[in-house]
Parts: sequence; C-alpha cells; structure tokens
Amino acid sequence: MLFILLCIVFMLAYGVAAQSLLYPNTEASWEILYHVVYYPYFSMYQEFPLDQLTGDCHSVQHKYILYSIA
Repeated sequence: MLFILLCIVFMLAYGVAAQSLLYPNTEASWEILYHVVYYPYFSMYQEFPLDQLTGDCHSVQHKYILYSIA
C-alpha cells in the first residue's frame, strides 16, 4: 500500500510540474486535472501522445507564448 501511495504522489508531482512547464499560459479548467494524471501515467509505460511530439498546431492548448530577449 505504501508503494502505491508513493507512486501516486510522485506521478502527481511530475504531472503538475510537466503541465506547468509545457503550457504556462493555459487558462484554469477541469481539463488540466485530466492532463496532470493522464500524461504521467502513460509516460511510465513510455507511450507519449504523438500530436504533442510532432508539434501539430491544432493541438496546442495555449494561445501564445511571448518570449523577450533582455
């Protein structure tokens, strides 16, 4: 039971960190919770969604990211 609890804690921590780094401008919604659990679970089995890896512009969740050179 302790092992499962530790796996869940680390999986959620990884999901929150990955979601916030990949999509910093995403508006708050219930769909974010789905992605926080969905992507880390499948990344444990080395299965990644291809639409995110190929850079399909229609699957991007955020509108734009502004980068500035200081």
